[in-house]
Amino acid sequence: YALQGKKGIVVRPATIDQFGYVHIGGQVWAYKTINNEVIKIGCSVEIIDVRGAHVVVRPLDSNK
Repeated sequence: YALQGKKGIVVRPATIDQFGYVHIGGQVWAYKTINNEVIKIGCSVEIIDVRGAHVVVRPLDSNK
């Protein structure tokens, strides 16, 4: 299942020591960001990598 490049919506923000959760195509995945930035609930993200059972995301420019 190719997730890289897909878009998602944050349903729970990540913290430095806990995964956040993002809704992607009908599924909820655990996520982290590369630099531990906080992304608010409801913001759009793009999946840039899949690491085991979680994804790495970046916020889309429209969230800034």
